Amino acid sequence: MDVTALPIRTAHLAGFTVQYLHDEEYRHLVNDIFTHEEYRFDSRARRPRVLDCGAHIGLSVLYVKRRFPAARITAFEPNPLTFQLLTRNIRGNGFDDIELVNAAVGCEAGALAFHVPRDPLFRHWGDSAVKNRWYNEAKWETITVPAVALRDRLTEPIDYLKLDIEGLETEVLRASADRLAVVKRAIVEFHGSGTNPTNQLPAVRALLAEAGLTTMLRQDRWLTREADLRREEPYTLLVHAYRSRLDLAWFLRRDVVARIRAKLGRSR
Repeated sequence: MDVTALPIRTAHLAGFTVQYLHDEEYRHLVNDIFTHEEYRFDSRARRPRVLDCGAHIGLSVLYVKRRFPAARITAFEPNPLTFQLLTRNIRGNGFDDIELVNAAVGCEAGALAFHVPRDPLFRHWGDSAVKNRWYNEAKWETITVPAVALRDRLTEPIDYLKLDIEGLETEVLRASADRLAVVKRAIVEFHGSGTNPTNQLPAVRALLAEAGLTTMLRQDRWLTREADLRREEPYTLLVHAYRSRLDLAWFLRRDVVARIRAKLGRSR
Protein backbone atom coordinates (compact mmCIF):
# COMPACT_ATOMS: atom_id res chain seq x y z
CA MET A 1 0.00 0.00 0.00
CA ASP A 2 1.17 3.52 -0.81
CA VAL A 3 1.03 5.66 2.33
CA THR A 4 0.06 8.71 0.26
CA ALA A 5 -3.36 7.09 -0.26
CA LEU A 6 -4.00 7.50 3.46
CA PRO A 7 -4.89 10.66 5.44
CA ILE A 8 -1.38 11.72 6.45
CA ARG A 9 -1.12 14.28 9.23
CA THR A 10 1.70 16.84 9.45
CA ALA A 11 3.22 18.46 12.53
CA HIS A 12 6.20 20.68 13.33
CA LEU A 13 8.46 19.37 16.06
CA ALA A 14 11.76 20.79 17.32
CA GLY A 15 12.51 22.36 13.96
CA PHE A 16 11.47 19.26 11.99
CA THR A 17 8.42 18.57 9.84
CA VAL A 18 6.91 15.23 10.77
CA GLN A 19 4.31 13.13 8.94
CA TYR A 20 2.26 10.51 10.75
CA LEU A 21 -1.07 8.68 10.67
CA HIS A 22 -2.23 8.34 14.30
CA ASP A 23 -2.72 11.28 16.66
CA GLU A 24 -2.57 9.26 19.88
CA GLU A 25 0.49 7.33 18.78
CA TYR A 26 2.25 10.53 17.69
CA ARG A 27 1.54 12.33 20.99
CA HIS A 28 2.82 9.31 22.91
CA LEU A 29 6.05 9.22 20.90
CA VAL A 30 6.67 12.95 21.25
CA ASN A 31 6.14 12.76 25.00
CA ASP A 32 8.54 9.84 25.43
CA ILE A 33 11.25 10.88 22.98
CA PHE A 34 11.33 14.68 22.98
CA THR A 35 9.72 15.67 26.29
CA HIS A 36 11.12 13.01 28.61
CA GLU A 37 14.12 12.16 26.39
CA GLU A 38 13.98 8.46 27.11
CA TYR A 39 16.53 7.76 24.36
CA ARG A 40 19.03 10.37 25.50
CA PHE A 41 22.69 9.43 25.57
CA ASP A 42 25.88 11.44 25.92
CA SER A 43 28.94 11.01 23.76
CA ARG A 44 32.23 12.80 23.30
CA ALA A 45 32.37 11.57 19.72
CA ARG A 46 31.59 14.22 17.10
CA ARG A 47 30.10 11.56 14.80
CA PRO A 48 28.69 8.85 17.09
CA ARG A 49 27.79 5.58 15.39
CA VAL A 50 24.16 4.68 16.10
CA LEU A 51 22.04 1.63 15.30
CA ASP A 52 18.32 2.31 15.69
CA CYS A 53 16.59 -1.07 15.59
CA GLY A 54 12.86 -0.44 15.43
CA ALA A 55 12.91 3.16 14.21
CA HIS A 56 9.13 3.38 13.57
CA ILE A 57 8.33 6.71 11.81
CA GLY A 58 11.71 8.18 12.70
CA LEU A 59 11.20 10.39 15.76
CA SER A 60 14.03 8.64 17.59
CA VAL A 61 16.30 9.24 14.59
CA LEU A 62 15.40 12.93 14.44
CA TYR A 63 16.01 13.23 18.17
CA VAL A 64 19.53 11.86 17.81
CA LYS A 65 20.24 14.11 14.82
CA ARG A 66 19.07 17.13 16.80
CA ARG A 67 21.64 16.37 19.51
CA PHE A 68 24.37 15.04 17.22
CA PRO A 69 23.99 16.52 13.72
CA ALA A 70 26.93 14.52 12.36
CA ALA A 71 25.82 11.18 13.87
CA ARG A 72 26.20 8.17 11.57
CA ILE A 73 22.88 6.38 11.91
CA THR A 74 21.47 3.17 10.49
CA ALA A 75 17.72 2.87 11.10
CA PHE A 76 15.79 -0.40 10.72
CA GLU A 77 12.01 -0.63 10.35
CA PRO A 78 10.28 -3.80 9.08
CA ASN A 79 6.70 -2.63 8.48
CA PRO A 80 6.53 -1.51 4.82
CA LEU A 81 3.88 1.14 5.53
CA THR A 82 5.68 2.57 8.54
CA PHE A 83 8.93 2.50 6.59
CA GLN A 84 7.41 4.84 4.01
CA LEU A 85 6.69 7.37 6.75
CA LEU A 86 10.18 6.87 8.19
CA THR A 87 11.67 7.62 4.77
CA ARG A 88 9.50 10.70 4.25
CA ASN A 89 10.39 12.06 7.71
CA ILE A 90 14.11 11.50 7.32
CA ARG A 91 14.60 12.50 3.69
CA GLY A 92 11.99 15.26 3.95
CA ASN A 93 14.05 16.92 6.68
CA GLY A 94 17.14 16.90 4.50
CA PHE A 95 19.00 13.95 6.00
CA ASP A 96 20.60 12.05 3.14
CA ASP A 97 23.40 10.66 5.30
CA ILE A 98 21.20 8.20 7.23
CA GLU A 99 21.01 4.57 6.13
CA LEU A 100 17.39 3.39 6.12
CA VAL A 101 16.79 -0.36 6.05
CA ASN A 102 13.32 -1.83 5.48
CA ALA A 103 13.95 -4.99 7.50
CA ALA A 104 13.45 -6.57 10.90
CA VAL A 105 16.44 -7.03 13.17
CA GLY A 106 16.64 -10.70 14.09
CA CYS A 107 18.96 -13.57 14.84
CA GLU A 108 19.90 -14.27 11.24
CA ALA A 109 19.56 -12.76 7.79
CA GLY A 110 16.66 -13.90 5.65
CA ALA A 111 12.96 -13.33 6.25
CA LEU A 112 10.55 -13.22 9.18
CA ALA A 113 6.81 -13.64 9.64
CA PHE A 114 5.65 -10.26 10.90
CA HIS A 115 2.28 -9.40 12.42
CA VAL A 116 0.65 -6.08 11.48
CA PRO A 117 -2.86 -4.57 11.79
CA ARG A 118 -5.22 -5.23 8.91
CA ASP A 119 -6.45 -1.64 9.14
CA PRO A 120 -3.57 0.70 8.16
CA LEU A 121 -5.13 3.48 10.22
CA PHE A 122 -4.90 1.42 13.41
CA ARG A 123 -1.93 2.33 15.59
CA HIS A 124 1.20 0.31 14.88
CA TRP A 125 2.73 0.03 18.35
CA GLY A 126 2.17 -3.73 18.44
CA ASP A 127 3.79 -4.68 15.12
CA SER A 128 5.91 -7.70 15.93
CA ALA A 129 7.48 -10.95 14.85
CA VAL A 130 5.93 -12.36 18.04
CA LYS A 131 2.20 -13.09 18.33
CA ASN A 132 1.46 -10.88 21.29
CA ARG A 133 -1.55 -11.19 23.56
CA TRP A 134 -3.61 -8.72 21.54
CA TYR A 135 -3.15 -10.60 18.25
CA ASN A 136 -6.30 -12.01 16.66
CA GLU A 137 -7.05 -13.05 13.11
CA ALA A 138 -9.88 -10.53 12.70
CA LYS A 139 -7.74 -7.44 13.31
CA TRP A 140 -4.21 -8.62 12.51
CA GLU A 141 -2.55 -10.28 9.56
CA THR A 142 0.83 -11.91 9.01
CA ILE A 143 3.18 -10.70 6.29
CA THR A 144 6.73 -11.69 5.41
CA VAL A 145 9.45 -9.07 5.82
CA PRO A 146 13.20 -9.11 5.18
CA ALA A 147 15.40 -9.70 8.21
CA VAL A 148 18.98 -8.76 9.04
CA ALA A 149 21.13 -10.24 11.79
CA LEU A 150 22.14 -7.76 14.49
CA ARG A 151 25.51 -9.46 14.90
CA ASP A 152 26.31 -8.75 11.24
CA ARG A 153 26.04 -5.03 12.01
CA LEU A 154 28.28 -5.16 15.08
CA THR A 155 31.52 -4.97 13.10
CA GLU A 156 32.75 -1.59 14.39
CA PRO A 157 32.50 0.39 17.64
CA ILE A 158 28.85 1.31 18.25
CA ASP A 159 28.36 4.41 20.35
CA TYR A 160 24.66 3.76 20.84
CA LEU A 161 22.45 0.75 20.21
CA LYS A 162 18.68 1.21 20.48
CA LEU A 163 16.84 -2.11 20.42
CA ASP A 164 13.04 -1.99 20.24
CA ILE A 165 12.10 -5.27 18.57
CA GLU A 166 8.88 -6.19 20.36
CA GLY A 167 9.76 -9.41 22.17
CA LEU A 168 12.83 -10.75 20.34
CA GLU A 169 15.26 -9.09 22.75
CA THR A 170 16.61 -12.23 24.42
CA GLU A 171 16.98 -14.24 21.22
CA VAL A 172 18.69 -11.48 19.27
CA LEU A 173 21.09 -10.50 22.06
CA ARG A 174 22.00 -14.16 22.59
CA ALA A 175 22.67 -14.61 18.88
CA SER A 176 24.86 -11.49 18.96
CA ALA A 177 26.63 -12.19 22.26
CA ASP A 178 30.09 -12.66 20.80
CA ARG A 179 29.99 -9.16 19.26
CA LEU A 180 28.27 -7.07 21.93
CA ALA A 181 31.66 -5.96 23.24
CA VAL A 182 31.76 -3.28 20.50
CA VAL A 183 28.69 -1.56 22.01
CA LYS A 184 29.45 1.39 24.31
CA ARG A 185 25.86 2.24 25.30
CA ALA A 186 22.54 0.53 24.69
CA ILE A 187 18.89 0.94 25.45
CA VAL A 188 16.71 -2.14 25.14
CA GLU A 189 12.95 -1.90 25.33
CA PHE A 190 11.99 -5.12 27.06
CA HIS A 191 8.56 -6.61 26.33
CA GLY A 192 7.36 -9.05 28.96
CA SER A 193 4.42 -11.35 28.31
CA GLY A 194 3.21 -14.79 29.25
CA THR A 195 2.55 -15.39 25.55
CA ASN A 196 6.30 -15.08 24.93
CA PRO A 197 8.02 -16.94 27.79
CA THR A 198 11.36 -17.24 25.98
CA ASN A 199 11.89 -13.50 26.39
CA GLN A 200 13.34 -13.18 29.89
CA LEU A 201 14.58 -9.99 31.57
CA PRO A 202 17.27 -11.75 33.67
CA ALA A 203 18.67 -13.27 30.48
CA VAL A 204 18.77 -9.88 28.76
CA ARG A 205 20.61 -8.32 31.68
CA ALA A 206 23.01 -11.26 31.94
CA LEU A 207 23.88 -11.10 28.24
CA LEU A 208 24.61 -7.39 28.50
CA ALA A 209 26.62 -7.91 31.70
CA GLU A 210 28.70 -10.62 30.05
CA ALA A 211 29.57 -8.06 27.38
CA GLY A 212 30.83 -5.68 30.08
CA LEU A 213 27.78 -3.41 30.26
CA THR A 214 26.18 -2.26 33.52
CA THR A 215 22.38 -2.23 33.34
CA MET A 216 19.76 -0.07 34.99
CA LEU A 217 15.99 -0.47 34.68
CA ARG A 218 13.47 2.28 34.01
CA GLN A 219 9.69 1.90 34.10
CA ASP A 220 7.19 4.75 33.85
CA ARG A 221 10.03 7.27 33.57
CA TRP A 222 11.77 6.24 36.82
CA LEU A 223 14.65 3.95 37.66
CA THR A 224 13.54 0.91 39.60
CA ARG A 225 14.73 -2.45 40.89
CA GLU A 226 13.81 -5.65 39.11
CA ALA A 227 11.94 -6.83 42.23
CA ASP A 228 9.74 -3.70 42.13
CA LEU A 229 8.64 -3.87 38.51
CA ARG A 230 4.96 -3.78 37.64
CA ARG A 231 4.33 -6.89 35.57
CA GLU A 232 0.82 -6.44 34.29
CA GLU A 233 0.16 -8.51 31.18
CA PRO A 234 1.83 -7.37 28.94
CA TYR A 235 4.42 -4.99 30.40
CA THR A 236 7.34 -2.98 29.08
CA LEU A 237 10.38 -1.30 30.54
CA LEU A 238 13.67 0.16 29.39
CA VAL A 239 16.99 -1.50 30.07
CA HIS A 240 19.77 1.10 29.99
CA ALA A 241 23.27 -0.32 29.56
CA TYR A 242 26.56 1.54 29.96
CA ARG A 243 30.18 0.52 29.53
CA SER A 244 31.70 3.73 30.90
CA ARG A 245 31.33 4.47 34.62
CA LEU A 246 31.38 8.19 33.84
CA ASP A 247 28.47 7.79 31.41
CA LEU A 248 26.60 5.76 34.02
CA ALA A 249 27.24 8.46 36.64
CA TRP A 250 25.79 11.14 34.35
CA PHE A 251 22.79 8.94 33.64
CA LEU A 252 22.11 8.50 37.36
CA ARG A 253 22.58 12.21 37.99
CA ARG A 254 19.91 13.05 35.39
CA ASP A 255 17.50 10.69 37.12
CA VAL A 256 18.11 12.34 40.50
CA VAL A 257 17.60 15.82 39.03
CA ALA A 258 14.39 14.72 37.28
CA ARG A 259 13.03 13.29 40.53
CA ILE A 260 13.78 16.51 42.40
CA ARG A 261 12.10 18.62 39.73
CA ALA A 262 9.05 16.36 39.70
CA LYS A 263 8.78 16.53 43.49
CA LEU A 264 9.10 20.32 43.50
CA GLY A 265 6.46 20.55 40.78
CA ARG A 266 4.01 18.52 42.86
CA SER A 267 4.64 20.59 45.98
CA ARG A 268 3.73 23.89 44.31
